[in-house]
Amino acid sequence: PAGTYKPTNGTSPCSPCPPGTFNEDTGQAELSSCRMCPYGTDSPPLTPLLIGCIPMPGFYSLSTGVVAEQCSPGYFKANNGTGLCNACPAGTL
Repeated sequence: PAGTYKPTNGTSPCSPCPPGTFNEDTGQAELSSCRMCPYGTDSPPLTPLLIGCIPMPGFYSLSTGVVAEQCSPGYFKANNGTGLCNACPAGTL
C-alpha cells in the first residue's frame, strides 16, 4: 500500500516509509521510493501523501505538503502543524 515499500517477494509484510518521508505509489520495492518531505516539514511513518508532511516546530506554513519557512529571530512555534510563528515573550529570544 501507499506509505510502504517491500524489498523482497513473498509473504513478509511491507516496510513502512520512515519518518520524514512519504510514498504515494503502491507496489514499490525500494526504500528510495519513499520521498523526502519538503524542507522544514516532517511526517510519521507510513505517510502516503505529500500533504501528510507538516511543518515542524520552529517552522511555519499555512498549508501542508509545501516548504516551510523557519521562524524569524524573536518568534517561535512550539508544535508540529500549520500556523504562524508567535512573538517570544518580552525579555526572551
